[in-house]
Amino acid sequence: PRRGLEAFAAAAGLMFLAIGFGATAFGKRFRLYSIASIVVLLAFGGLTFLEAPRLQTNLPTPWIGLWERINISVFLLWVVMLATMLWRTGSAHEEIAEGGTS
Repeated sequence: PRRGLEAFAAAAGLMFLAIGFGATAFGKRFRLYSIASIVVLLAFGGLTFLEAPRLQTNLPTPWIGLWERINISVFLLWVVMLATMLWRTGSAHEEIAEGGTS
């Protein structure tokens, strides 16, 4: 059980780190979107955390699947938005065209 908790903490930490770095890369609107994403992730992560003890005791947790799906959807949508921002700016394409490594 402890290894699972450590793996979860590491994955969540990397996810928030990625959003944090991404938030600084593109203007104010993307930063606000990133902050809103973090708030939603923390809110629904908290709801998942509150229901977790019921899983251990085999009690019904009808909403936990929804909370988890909202979390992964918010993160994946953030990744799509980041990719869109990178594509629109052409940053990665220009660097490759100039012979840089990325």
